[in-house]
Amino acid sequence: PEIDYGVYLEGEAALLDLCNGVDPEKIANLIFRKNGEIVVNPPRAFISDLDALGFPKYERFDIEKYISERAIISSRGCPHNCTYCAVKVVTGRQVRLRSPKSVADEIEYWYKKGYRQFSFQDDNFILTENRAAGIFDEITARGMRDLLLRCAGARADMLNRNILERMQRVGFKTIAIGVEVGNDRMLEVVKKGERFEDIEFAVKTACELGFDVYLNFLAGVPFETLADIEDSVNFA
Repeated sequence: PEIDYGVYLEGEAALLDLCNGVDPEKIANLIFRKNGEIVVNPPRAFISDLDALGFPKYERFDIEKYISERAIISSRGCPHNCTYCAVKVVTGRQVRLRSPKSVADEIEYWYKKGYRQFSFQDDNFILTENRAAGIFDEITARGMRDLLLRCAGARADMLNRNILERMQRVGFKTIAIGVEVGNDRMLEVVKKGERFEDIEFAVKTACELGFDVYLNFLAGVPFETLADIEDSVNFA
């Protein structure tokens, strides 16, 4: 009863409609009450042009009092079918990418305010190597140096020495790789779409290059045995 409204999936348009006084029954993505009953309106199409949304500037919020790192989200959606992941029901499987210019604009905005530490919070930042390389080129072309960049999510099968070296040159120090489980059998169970040798290669290469490497694991997956969990522990 304390909650008046809820917005599910992408909220930008629904929140604006609500604030602008649109009839709640006509707002897609909205959950509300009518005569004491909870009503869940149909969803709207996912936003295709992420550049048009701009980026949060926190102009009326003293954000510098709280954090020294700015989070960047440069894409939405993921095409993979991993069974444990909520992305498909949050931002969908349809991948939408911000342009390298848009991403660099956001970094540059905070760079000029003195920020040097940024964390890419995409579900899969290195989804296409060309787009990632475009972001790195924009950062370099604008002369943004002394950056401390973190990648909070990467698939091992998208990481090769070339892309890791390019990440390093532009300022990436930390990378988190989704390992999830400890062997090929369990990778098939969770429908990860990777081979464990790809994971071993990516982790080994990132460590050799001097990245601060974080690994994400699951435990207690259906059909997982104690031996499978031991494989994860041993790899970690």
